[in-house]
Amino acid sequence: MVVSFKVPPDEDISGIVVAKRIIVDGSPVDVLHNGLDSDGLTDFDAVEEFINERLYTSVDAKRDSVDCIFDFMTQGMDLIGEKEYDEIYSRSWYMSNHYLALEYKLAHPNVKWTAEFSDPVLLNM
Repeated sequence: MVVSFKVPPDEDISGIVVAKRIIVDGSPVDVLHNGLDSDGLTDFDAVEEFINERLYTSVDAKRDSVDCIFDFMTQGMDLIGEKEYDEIYSRSWYMSNHYLALEYKLAHPNVKWTAEFSDPVLLNM
């Protein structure tokens, strides 16, 4: 399971990095992200062959506001429902990705969680 508030075709740099990670890994994944709010990129069709299922939230994208984080967590956990994953990956630019992944990890202690932090978060958050 990949948790990323933004992924292509949405034009967001963090989502583009996530798509590249999916392509390089080469394993089929489910992706949980916010609903598309742009016409988006057409150059990232390559990622589609690795996406089994897309789970869409509909969160007002005021980046990392408390409401955004909790809405993403709540909607995301509802969408995941009873699905069991062996691994979950989250990447920040949006912190809400990590909060949702943490919520899943707490509910499923045996899952392997990989959290990647982007440079802007590392350098100036």
